[in-house]
Amino acid sequence: MTLAVETDRSGRVVVSVKGEIDQAAAVKLLHKLDRLVAEGRSRIVLDMSGVRFCGAQALSALVRTRARADRAGGWLRLAGTPPHVRKVIAVTDLDRLLPNHEDVAAALLGRRSTAGTAK
Repeated sequence: MTLAVETDRSGRVVVSVKGEIDQAAAVKLLHKLDRLVAEGRSRIVLDMSGVRFCGAQALSALVRTRARADRAGGWLRLAGTPPHVRKVIAVTDLDRLLPNHEDVAAALLGRRSTAGTAK
């Protein structure tokens, strides 16, 4: 898994994830997201468009990060999540906590995707 982090002028952060988020990668992702929130950068868009696999540990990391970002007055928004990952999120009923946005631009604006996911 590779991560790229960009911060815009208003302090919103886009974290682009590519590859597989297995157990080891989920720990790396959680540490990175925790650091961002601790630094006061709690408005985070996670660009999932390059994710090939997302395990249970990764979903746990995302839920934890969302809670921490919320407590810090921010948010965690997913963008461009591939259909196979959206399905896992929906089946686990985490789609209410981790809504998908069509792309990074929509996520930055808070516009949720109208694309449904089958359970």
